[in-house]
Amino acid sequence: ILNLYAKGPEDPQLRNPFPAGFKVLSVYIMDNTVYLTVSDSLSTLNSIDLVLACSSLGQTAIGITGAQTAQISCENAKLDGMNQFTVSAETIYYLDPVPTETDRSTTE
Repeated sequence: ILNLYAKGPEDPQLRNPFPAGFKVLSVYIMDNTVYLTVSDSLSTLNSIDLVLACSSLGQTAIGITGAQTAQISCENAKLDGMNQFTVSAETIYYLDPVPTETDRSTTE
């Protein structure tokens, strides 16, 4: 499911935060944490792009598994100098609404 998610949105108004070649390699849960090992392509991101990709993946994994946190690490590479990126419900606040069909103005 997470690899399907990582393929990105079908809506052209939305952007896929994951780099080309990105894949989730393994997932396991222990003590309310979901541990994700991903392909090293994620290590090509840094700064806000890395935060967005990890937060999106982590929040999705938390939602699917019911875990409280997600810990993301690459197979071999570091993430902006870190061994892992940890995500919880408080990691990022989503304030911008996703555009929907009903958000577009209509004329009669």
